[in-house]
Amino acid sequence: MKQLSKVCCSFLLFLCFQSTLMAQTQKEVLGITAEDIALDEKENLFTHYDEKVVLYYLYLTIASFVVMSVSLVSITCLRRLAHNKKQAEMDLLTEKYQHYIAELVSDDYEDDMLQMLDASEEQNLALSLEDISKPLHRELLLTEILSMHKYIAGKSASKLRELYLTLGFKEESLKQLKNRNWQVVVKGIYALSVMNIVDAYPLIFDLVGHKHPKINEAAMVAHIQLSTDPLAFLDNYKGLLTDWHQYRMHSMLSKLPMEEVPNFDRWMDSDNENVVEFVIKMSGFFQQAELAPKVARFLLNDSQAIQLASIRALSIIGTEEAIEPLINVFNETEDNQLKIEIIKTLETLTSDENLSFFEQQFSIKNYDLQLAIAKAMTVIGEKASQRLEELKGKSSEDIQMLIKHAQKTY
Repeated sequence: MKQLSKVCCSFLLFLCFQSTLMAQTQKEVLGITAEDIALDEKENLFTHYDEKVVLYYLYLTIASFVVMSVSLVSITCLRRLAHNKKQAEMDLLTEKYQHYIAELVSDDYEDDMLQMLDASEEQNLALSLEDISKPLHRELLLTEILSMHKYIAGKSASKLRELYLTLGFKEESLKQLKNRNWQVVVKGIYALSVMNIVDAYPLIFDLVGHKHPKINEAAMVAHIQLSTDPLAFLDNYKGLLTDWHQYRMHSMLSKLPMEEVPNFDRWMDSDNENVVEFVIKMSGFFQQAELAPKVARFLLNDSQAIQLASIRALSIIGTEEAIEPLINVFNETEDNQLKIEIIKTLETLTSDENLSFFEQQFSIKNYDLQLAIAKAMTVIGEKASQRLEELKGKSSEDIQMLIKHAQKTY
């Protein structure tokens, strides 16, 4: 198709050259000289041009436009036809491989299960020489092998792994790890991880911290999935853990049995603030209550991200030991967002015993903060709820509306 495009472009250039040559010839036939076509400031342009010359150029322009349009449409149609043909071929191959793999994993094939060449038409369990040699065929076959492997286990999964190894996909995946294209590298990591190629683990783990974020992310996820020490790479990790990285890592950790989830205390003294923020979040998500005192220590950290992570982790853990540190941070900070997060956390930890604190802070002239305090007072205890009603009766119309909003009694 690229060659066809080059031919069409060459043809259009030839037409342009031919048009120029013909125009020059036409001038010579009609005897038009440079003096004849010079513009006269006082005369109209058409006084120097024969009407036939004008029409000649007009027709030439129209013809060139038509030829170019037809050529472009033809190229587009041919490319579309070629694309549709290739897509149809890929669909047929995909369907063939799906049937092949389904039969392979469902039936009791043993010694002869990989006898795939020169099979009769009656035998569905067969791959042609093209299927195991042509790049496109191999790519589609590998895609189906990996896709099916996600949904099976035991003996059936072992059959697919044996097929993966027998057809030389392991060697291809290992080569992909050294490719300059990040998409190819990620595919290699994924294939080796899914097929549990143990001798590839060190090569994959070495890619953690790679300068390309996608490769780094894929390697981290693979490390969590495959390593007996899932987060060991955090020991010396110097890179950035984006929100997306943290989400993916949390997702992978959530799939582990609870006994395999590491104790996050190990990384709370890391020099990397991203790592500290992440493990604080994880200590909350996995409710490691024994870490609450250490998490509370980060409430006074200079990083707002770490402060917010600590507040939310303590809210999930739900320990009363965090109440006093939270109140202290509330009184010291001028960040209203942080204050609101603290109020939301105290809402889950406190009772009527802390009513005086909420009542005192309700006087702060900030709508969002007052609303958060009013919502907290409606739920922390009966005494606090009654006190909020008293404040509503003594307050201005705006504050009354705010309290009603908090009580959801419009």
